[in-house]
Amino acid sequence: MAILHCNAACRNARCRERGSILRCRSGVAALEFALVAPMMLFMVLAMICFGAYLTFLHELQELSSSAARSSVAGLSDAERNSMAEQFVANAVARSAILNPHDLSVQTATSGSPPTDYSVTVSYTLQDTPIPLLSQLISIPVSNISRTSTIEFGGY
Repeated sequence: MAILHCNAACRNARCRERGSILRCRSGVAALEFALVAPMMLFMVLAMICFGAYLTFLHELQELSSSAARSSVAGLSDAERNSMAEQFVANAVARSAILNPHDLSVQTATSGSPPTDYSVTVSYTLQDTPIPLLSQLISIPVSNISRTSTIEFGGY
């Protein structure tokens, strides 16, 4: 007895006529898609979430390191703080993804006498789609923070 394979042209009529409904292959692609599509959609959303998170991390790291480099030219702590905050404000105003209302800047010196200057940039992710997407993949992210430290030089 020959094994009958259903094709799209038969529209299942030939399968029913010959009693080979169990061997009919019409609809297999739809069934496979229904089984695989949710996992693929989940993976795509996870990649989008992770990519957006890495984008924000990169932006903040670049912002903190550039602010630290630009502020090291100041002669006093007040001047360094002002230079760092001004640099961050100008950079965020030109940024396509960062919101100035969700950003905060902290500066500090360390050492005795002070030899290092640190700039910490913190960002709240509440106004981005990352917290919503991160719930799907169980990554608790709401705030990110990056710190850059630079050593005083020239004296």
